[in-house]
Amino acid sequence: MAKYDQLPIYRKGLELIVFLENAVRGFSRYHKYSIGERLRQTSWDVVTLVVRANNTPVAERRRRAPWAVDCQAADETASAVG
Repeated sequence: MAKYDQLPIYRKGLELIVFLENAVRGFSRYHKYSIGERLRQTSWDVVTLVVRANNTPVAERRRRAPWAVDCQAADETASAVG
């Protein structure tokens, strides 16, 4: 299992947080505290879920989403072949 801070999706999530923080900074006061707060919270939720998914044991992942594990195996097989 890779450390979550090495995952590309984790790094992209952090980039999203920085992007949204800079974007929200330019919002009007009304939008900053309504729409801006929702954007900020959602971007943090994305990163939190990436970390949680990465730290979930494989057996638990198989139980919760067997289709996701099958997709990962197919991706690994395709990478090995080609």
